[in-house]
Amino acid sequence: LKQKADEEETKTRRDAKIQSLEKELDWFMHEALRLDELCKKHKKDLDKWKSRAEALEDDRQFLENSIKTAKRNNKSLRGAVEKAQTSAYSALIAAEDASSAGRRSPGSTAVAQDMPAHLEDTVRPLAIEDARTPR
Repeated sequence: LKQKADEEETKTRRDAKIQSLEKELDWFMHEALRLDELCKKHKKDLDKWKSRAEALEDDRQFLENSIKTAKRNNKSLRGAVEKAQTSAYSALIAAEDASSAGRRSPGSTAVAQDMPAHLEDTVRPLAIEDARTPR
């Protein structure tokens, strides 16, 4: 009888241990599924942020190249403006010299006297501004 009681007690302990292990197994399985879903979500977010970062890098590179091109064009245009101002100023001075001497200089054929008023108003301020600008 004592042996039978010991067997029953052992069987009861074994059943309790099996139930405990099954509960633990169930918890780990659910936890693995939860973590897998979380991992997939994070992977999706990571891919989204990577694509955004790549797009921003492409935009940055494009804008950097655009700025460089604009600066080159700006420098070229400033040179052309300066050349035009210098040329206009030289023509104006030559025309003024010719008109003050009562004759025209050979290089200033009809610059001062025949220049339309709207052009003279444009050239004179540029020439004055150019004269003030130190070189």
